Amino acid sequence: LEGVRIVRAYAGDGTSLLLDADGGAYACGTHACKWLWLGEEADVLVPTRVAALSSARVVCAALGGCHALAVTADGRAYSWGEVSAALGCGRSELDQEDDGGDQAPQLLEMGVPLRVVLPSSMSETR
Repeated sequence: LEGVRIVRAYAGDGTSLLLDADGGAYACGTHACKWLWLGEEADVLVPTRVAALSSARVVCAALGGCHALAVTADGRAYSWGEVSAALGCGRSELDQEDDGGDQAPQLLEMGVPLRVVLPSSMSETR
């Protein structure tokens, strides 16, 4: 990640999600739960840009056991990973297609944008 300034890091069970100063999201780790969604079917050993979020400015995120959530600067929320009710996308294990049980980052329909308030210790300085 030469030339990329990482401002936030999130650790999960064998996975990591990094955010850069411009809102880019990078993932690496084990592919066991398939939540990385980097187009790989194997472990990802170096942080790799989450292409499905390349047009979004991600400001915060969270990792679950087999899923991830990201919130953008404009208040949109995305979820991805192993299909379960935790994704909040209206799908569950019971109605998933034979797609390996994983899902690309998907915009959550919330009705209203989220308001993101970060502690001053997490705010960026440019």
